[in-house]
Amino acid sequence: MLVNPTWDSRFGWAIGVLTICAFILLLRRLTSSRRDLETSAVELALQSELRTQEANRRIAAEERTRLARDLHDVVAHEMSMVVVQAQSAPYRLKNVTPAVHAEFDAIAETARKALDEVRGMLGVLRSDAEALATTPIGASQILPTLQNARRSGVDIAWTINGDLNNVDEATGVVLHRVLQESLSNASRHAPGGAVLVTADLEARDSRDNPLAYLQITNSPAANGELPTPESTGGSGIKGMATRVRAVGGAFSATPESDGGFTVTAEIPLKR
Repeated sequence: MLVNPTWDSRFGWAIGVLTICAFILLLRRLTSSRRDLETSAVELALQSELRTQEANRRIAAEERTRLARDLHDVVAHEMSMVVVQAQSAPYRLKNVTPAVHAEFDAIAETARKALDEVRGMLGVLRSDAEALATTPIGASQILPTLQNARRSGVDIAWTINGDLNNVDEATGVVLHRVLQESLSNASRHAPGGAVLVTADLEARDSRDNPLAYLQITNSPAANGELPTPESTGGSGIKGMATRVRAVGGAFSATPESDGGFTVTAEIPLKR
């Protein structure tokens, strides 16, 4: 058509120009599609990386929260026992001189400060978002925990109906944690008060399913005893409730009319 640009070839020119324009448009569309596809692939990869990072942060936050909760359950309980033992030692032991009495008071004060620092550290762990504790936990440790509390000077009595060895591991861990935290709270908030622990491992729910029942009731603080001051808000009750409900149980923590406090946990037993 270039060699013979006659009027007869006008339709050929039109078809040729349209073909060339269509080819250029298709080529441009293909180039644009490939560019969009590459951009989409990059965006998908970036989004996938962001989701992975977010999932890793969430997992790390959950592990820190679990670590903080377990440390609070173990360390706070044991240190509270140190405070109670140091405070009650001058009254349990005979012929305690004023100097020794002052030494026990200093030990109790140091333990309280350390306990506040531990709670502050655990609060940092939680704010970033509760490793398993090396201390033995579970149903087998319930009786030793009760005996240790009595030796440390807590006015405690208990009744256990059933065999602790028949409690499954998950339920035993939760029962022991609830007991530890309840005794720790009683020692801090009602020093010198009586504590009554009732455990029924042969209880039944409304559908006659096996149930582990645990109740810890403490009376008000004894005359002349002051509750241990705390510089940070505790989260023991919330942690207990979370543990119990995580295994399908029911939890309640209610103040009594006389100033005492009652914690109750009902946990399904696996046979």
